[in-house]
Amino acid sequence: IIQKAGIISASANRAAARAFLQFLTSAAGHAVFERFGFE
Repeated sequence: IIQKAGIISASANRAAARAFLQFLTSAAGHAVFERFGFE
């Protein structure tokens, strides 16, 4: 399964959305995914 994420143009808080996407692609974010069984 391939997961996708993005920021919608009508987002009320683009800065928070951008920070969350950065977290998801960080080493810490990858560790969370691995902890829940994602590869």
